[in-house]
Amino acid sequence: MVAVPASDKPVHPWSNTRQSRSNIAAGSAWSLTSWLLGAATGLPLTVVLVRLMSPSSFGTYALATSVSTFVAPFAAFGLQDSVARRAAEALTSEEHQGLSTVARAATRVAVYLMVLVSVTVAVVSLIMSRVSSLSPAVPAFLVLAPVVLVAPLRDAATGLVQATFQPKIPLMSGALRSGLILPLTISLLVAGLRSAVSMAAVESVAVGVSVVGLVLWSGWVGQLRARPERSLASKYFMTYGLAALAGTMFFVAVSQLDVAFLGGFHGSAVAGAYAPVSGIADAIGALFAVVASYVLPATTAARIRGKDADLLDLIRWTSRWGLVLCAPALGLMAAAPGPLLHLLFGNRSAGMVLPARILAVGVTVDVLLGFNTFAILALGLPRVLVRNALLGLVVSVIACATLIPDLGAIGAAAATAIAILVANGLASSFLWHRMKFLPWDRPLVLTVAAFVAGTGAAVLLSQLAADDLVRLAVAAGLAGIPTIAVSVLAGGAADRELLAASLNTVCRRVRLGYRGQHRKGVAQ
Repeated sequence: MVAVPASDKPVHPWSNTRQSRSNIAAGSAWSLTSWLLGAATGLPLTVVLVRLMSPSSFGTYALATSVSTFVAPFAAFGLQDSVARRAAEALTSEEHQGLSTVARAATRVAVYLMVLVSVTVAVVSLIMSRVSSLSPAVPAFLVLAPVVLVAPLRDAATGLVQATFQPKIPLMSGALRSGLILPLTISLLVAGLRSAVSMAAVESVAVGVSVVGLVLWSGWVGQLRARPERSLASKYFMTYGLAALAGTMFFVAVSQLDVAFLGGFHGSAVAGAYAPVSGIADAIGALFAVVASYVLPATTAARIRGKDADLLDLIRWTSRWGLVLCAPALGLMAAAPGPLLHLLFGNRSAGMVLPARILAVGVTVDVLLGFNTFAILALGLPRVLVRNALLGLVVSVIACATLIPDLGAIGAAAATAIAILVANGLASSFLWHRMKFLPWDRPLVLTVAAFVAGTGAAVLLSQLAADDLVRLAVAAGLAGIPTIAVSVLAGGAADRELLAASLNTVCRRVRLGYRGQHRKGVAQ
């Protein structure tokens, strides 16, 4: 991997709409591969830990990890999005030593955040030590502190990687992390070191090493070596970082408030049955995040070029292909939630068919309109995002308190869907009044119609199959195949050329890999 040179004259990856579309598609593919690698490593590892660690030790480790995961977004403070946006501005404007200016200012902010996070970790650990149910997790949480401390630097480097379009680097960093966690964990388990602190130490070491690799490969150090003639105020990163943090915390809070309110009003048994269904919706949201990885630098570049029409076109195009990516999973939730929940969780979530369908509607709205937040951020209006997130959070609390007492799990799902609709509706309304931007065009409308028709057909036809796996296959196929077919046809020649080029690239790499393996076999 070739790092960005310190001369600060990298090839501009967002120079026009066609190149931006191609890079978003390629970057999404690499991000999806990285996400699948993490899932393929994390799930088996969790199973192993559950089986080999004592229940109390695993519970302590899970609790410490949960607290650390909650603190991490505050530690990063939206640096990934703010760095990606500012670096894309520097590239598009061809600023002299622009990336070096961004890197130096972001490093300064990251150091401030690391100091603040150190104090936060100390305060949180002190509070945990005073609570009897949390005090056993304090040692493991403190051992996990490096994971939180490096979060600002990790996200800042990731933002630079996105702006300069180096999509292989996050995959390499993730592979390094997984490659360290697996052997270290197995070694400790074989040696009989199965405590929560031991597992936390493995996580800290693996994350720390992977972040070092990410920073070195991204070219961050090379940018710091340059001596830019001017500096960038830290206020920029704090302003845009706050907007990104508000959006992140809104969706984190919304995904958890329904479960918390449901448990408070109806007890842990009902919350336990509903929580896995909410988790499926969160997983589909993770796919949405995969598509969104490279949208912000592309839309920012369009804005700097003075091409607001290109910016809005990119938003609609990305929304359409985001729906294509998520369509099979959304079809499963909407058309065959019963077989899906039974296959995954047995009879535990048997009464959650309607809540699953309501959540599917909410996630679909988020996929179709969620990219509007990137348009607002690219336009340089972070306060609008903060306002929308706060209003959405208020609506979520009111909806949960109003609907859940009487409707239970159905009310919890409805409250989540309403909060998502309000937050995205506010963003769409703002764009309409500010720029007369309609969040849909003809290709997107046709793709949505294909998805709705396919999902409706899946609801009817899946009832004819007796086997759960057949019903799931019918639901995923009827929701996914028409959606991608109509999207390709409606997108015109540009989309077909992009898809053909992507397929040719994949086939070429597969052939090269096969030839390499064949030559190795012949040599042996």
